[in-house]
Amino acid sequence: MVKNALLNFFKNLFFVFIPMGIVYLAFLVAGFAVIAALIESTGDLLSRLSELIHVSSEQSSVSVNEFLAYALGQLKWNGSLLDVLRQILSTDWIRTTVKGFFETLNASSEGFEAEFTVIIGDFAAQLKAYTATAGVICSVGLSLAVFATRFALRRRTAKRGVKKFLIAHTVVPVVQSVIVVASVVLFTVIRYYSLLVAVALIVLSGGVSLMTSWLIHRDETMRLKDILNAKNLLLHILSAAVIVLIVAAVFLLLCLLSPLFALLLTIPLAVYALAVADVNTDAYVLSMINASHDAA
Repeated sequence: MVKNALLNFFKNLFFVFIPMGIVYLAFLVAGFAVIAALIESTGDLLSRLSELIHVSSEQSSVSVNEFLAYALGQLKWNGSLLDVLRQILSTDWIRTTVKGFFETLNASSEGFEAEFTVIIGDFAAQLKAYTATAGVICSVGLSLAVFATRFALRRRTAKRGVKKFLIAHTVVPVVQSVIVVASVVLFTVIRYYSLLVAVALIVLSGGVSLMTSWLIHRDETMRLKDILNAKNLLLHILSAAVIVLIVAAVFLLLCLLSPLFALLLTIPLAVYALAVADVNTDAYVLSMINASHDAA
């Protein structure tokens, strides 16, 4: 099974372009949507802040003028323009001036701080909404990539029929997604037993994959206990581990160039690897069923 895992991985490697196309499209859509929304929100933020500062400055013009005169007086103007710029950039003048300016407005203008807090809060809430939207778009893209890749790879091994089609292409991805989410939650909550939790989830995922292949290909000659046993689970885990090691090695090598580049290339490769792992299980279960037919 381990040998077939490697053969299937490299023989069908061109299918990796399916998740690449879908995942990258989802990332681009999410990225452009967030950038467009962020530009609009930033423009609205600057407009509201400028209006607030303008109104507050009119209410406290004396205090603002006094502060600005004080801030400008901290600079030495007897040198060249270059010397003045060097003073501004090499000291903490910009930060202290901005901070002092807002403190002056807050002290001399009624309601400035409350309105300023509302404006910043609205902007932060919009950022959270944009992040959530981008996350949803990327998640949908990943789900579609998983579905399309599994369908393309398993079109020959998964039998036809609505029930078996749903099992092969919808039920298993959902179950595996639940397992992944559960693993993240458990790793966060049960920190000291992470290794045991990881082993349990790996065994559970392998059992789901074997059981699914049996449901798709089963006949009267093969019972579930003939498929779902310790030996087959170990073979499935070893074959999946080989594929995971390949993906991890590619990721580490690409990290030498750029971590972001490595992540972008490894995500579709990982989606493809998950699909190949199920194809390997299908092929193994089919070989056992065919062997039972020959023996009969």
